[in-house]
Order: sequence, then structure tokens, then C-alpha cells
Amino acid sequence: MIYEYKDLKLDVEQIIKRSNRHTYFRFTSKDKMVITTPRELSVSSVYEIIEKHYDRIIKILSKYDKNDDVIHLLGREYKLILRESNSEYVYVDEDNFYVNYKKLANIEKLIHKYYADILNEIIKRKSEKLIKEFNIRFTVNYQIKNTKSYFGECFYKKNLIVLATKLAKYDEVYIESVLYHEFAHFYVHNHQNEFYELLESHYPNYRKVNHELRKIRYNDKF
Repeated sequence: MIYEYKDLKLDVEQIIKRSNRHTYFRFTSKDKMVITTPRELSVSSVYEIIEKHYDRIIKILSKYDKNDDVIHLLGREYKLILRESNSEYVYVDEDNFYVNYKKLANIEKLIHKYYADILNEIIKRKSEKLIKEFNIRFTVNYQIKNTKSYFGECFYKKNLIVLATKLAKYDEVYIESVLYHEFAHFYVHNHQNEFYELLESHYPNYRKVNHELRKIRYNDKF
């Protein structure tokens, strides 16, 4: 069914899964919405779901409006310049972010490898200070992954912190805040009051900085 509401025009498909207990929706493209329900819903009920979640839907759809011309690094915006080449590397000057590539499929890998290198340099500078502040008595291991679902994650049983490569897009103050967050998880594994008390004893400004980080929206293509 085609549904129009305010500035939305969506092709809506309903899928019935009787094993489901709840109703979910997702997008397969900017104009295609799939609603999965435990039972058949009337057209008006489907419309009510869309109207109720209008703000959330707009936020989701904004992710489809990628900007092909710019890219962010450590909080700064650069002009993204892609150049086909016999050798592959990334180079950044005052205003431009150059990606030399052999194959189009390699562009994202090259960018995220560059981001990983930047994050590893920051970790080297910050790690000793954090280890002393948190009185860590073991070797902390790090991994950098191209993941979109989180900024950082702590696997305390493995003494491991994982950072998302996309974190390199943000100002270093936000990268540092994520590192403090993950270090605190070596002691308190869940987000209970004790966790935030520990974290803020080392990073008093954490809640303010984290709130700012969550509000930043980059629409980079890569």
C-alpha cells in the first residue's frame, strides 16, 4: 500500500509472523517500509503505527541522505576526493581527504583502515594515563572494528576493548570519553549507579560530553 503523511510517501508492506509477540518495522530503501506483525492489521492500524512513530521514522530516513562530497576526521569536515590509481592510500591535507584506490570496492576499506590507524595512535597516547588512573594490573588489549552499532565495547573477561572505526570521525575529546567509559567496565560490568559513580570520579564531565556525542549526526557516505 502507498501511504502519504506530512512529507512522507511510503510503500508499506505488511508481513505476518504469528510467532512474533510484537510489531516491528524496518526500511529496505528510503521509500519502502516493511511492518512485521503477529496478526493481520487493518489499514488504519498500520497508518496509526506510522503516525505514532513519525519522528523516529524521519530520523531513520535521514541516514539515507548521505553526503558524497564530505568526510569527517577528528571533528573536522574535509572535502572527499576519490582518485583511481595504481597504488592505494589515503592522504589528508588542510582541506581535503584523498583516497587513491584501484577498485571502487576498496574505498570504504581504505578509509576505515586510515581511521583505525588514527585511533591506534590516540590509544598509544592515552593508554598509559588511563591504566594508571584506573589502577589496571593487566595488559589491556584493543581491537578496531568497522561496526555501526556502537562506539566502544568492553570484553572484561578478555581484558579487551573494541572501538568502532567511525569514532575517528569525532573530536578527540569524544574518543577519550569512550575510552574512559570502557575502562570503567573493567570494574563494573553493567550500567548501574555504581558504574557511573566510578566513571565520573575519573571523568567528571562524562555525562555532558556523552550527551553532546549522541547529538552529533554525520551523513558521510563512508
